[in-house]
Amino acid sequence: MPKSIKLKVFQAPFGFYDSIVAAPSQAAALKAWGSHQNLFAEKIAFAVTNERDVAAAIAHPEIPLRRAIGSDEPFELEPGSRPKALKPLKPQKRLPPDRMELDKCESALRDIDKRHGQEEAAFDLRLQALNDERATAQRSYTDAKTAAKSAIEKARRAYVKSGGKL
Repeated sequence: MPKSIKLKVFQAPFGFYDSIVAAPSQAAALKAWGSHQNLFAEKIAFAVTNERDVAAAIAHPEIPLRRAIGSDEPFELEPGSRPKALKPLKPQKRLPPDRMELDKCESALRDIDKRHGQEEAAFDLRLQALNDERATAQRSYTDAKTAAKSAIEKARRAYVKSGGKL
């Protein structure tokens, strides 16, 4: 690589190792790592300013150096340090299950029942109004029929009285 190109040093984790590489750009660093995803956009890779790490990377331009994650050992072509075994995780308390969907469905059912109750009440009011209207019509019919029969009787008597025969 020509000495006139200014190199930057970048770092990213890969498996159990941190890796640094001296490269002229982020794209060149990704290429050196063999990465097909933009680790910088995902905030996985970043620029390095630590003098010791920068010096190690600049000594091997565009060649990734590694060390075990969490180690303070120097970065090397073949790291001598191995990743340390992690302590077993303590059992986690189980979070209660999420009721949000169930609550939403139950609320929808309550709304349906409420709306049905309101419709039934409206039907009952309309039915009562129809029954009242029917009773009023029945009374009107009965009163009109009684009056008509009375008028017929009166007209018959007058007819018979004037000499008509039934």
